[in-house]
Parts: sequence; C-alpha cells; structure tokens
Amino acid sequence: MSVLVRKEDGQILLLSKGADSIIFDRLADNGRSYQEPTTSHLSNYAEDGFRTLVFAYRIIDVAEYKYWNSIYMHAKNSIGPEREDLLEKAAEMIEKDLILLGVAAVEDKLQSGLKPRVPFGN
Repeated sequence: MSVLVRKEDGQILLLSKGADSIIFDRLADNGRSYQEPTTSHLSNYAEDGFRTLVFAYRIIDVAEYKYWNSIYMHAKNSIGPEREDLLEKAAEMIEKDLILLGVAAVEDKLQSGLKPRVPFGN
C-alpha cells in the first residue's frame, strides 16, 4: 500500500508499507543498505508473535508522476473485469526502486494463541 505526497517545495514522495517479501522485491540496489539487519529484526519480531510492516520511500520526478497518473486515472476509471489488473499494473509501475526506511511490529491481539515472549522495549 502506498501514498503519494507533494511537499511544500513541490517534491513528490512515494511512501510505501507492506510485507517484507513485497517491499524487499521493490527496493532499489542503493535502497538495501539496512536490509540485512532489518531482516534479522523481522525474524526476531515474528518469533515473539508480532505482526510486522516494512516501510520504504522514493522521490518521484514530476514528469514521471504525470505520466504514471495518466495511466492510473485510466485504470481507475475503467469498467469491467480488467480494472483490477490495470490498477495492479499501475501500482507496480510506481512502486519500484524504493529505499528501505525500517519496520514496525505490533502485537496482534486478534489472533488467538499468540503471546509475545518478551514485552516490547525490554
């Protein structure tokens, strides 16, 4: 899941969150600086019963945004069975070359039987 934000200076940021497998596949080569320690943290959090999300970002050039937005708007306004496929392809076009920011881990109280071994922060 991603959101596009235009800063006051006109710069466009793509902020993405998702499962590690999805976000890691979409990282740029220069966006993987912290992937190894992040993977270790993710493993520890999962062992403790936490649900995790990975966060990444990318700066979008205005010309690229305009081109992508025309494709996205066409997909969004489509009717019929191809609409979801067009939206997914539009997302894949923009959600690439990301830079890893970090992860969040939360206790999932909705899943029965999962109990963290260690409280967060200890």
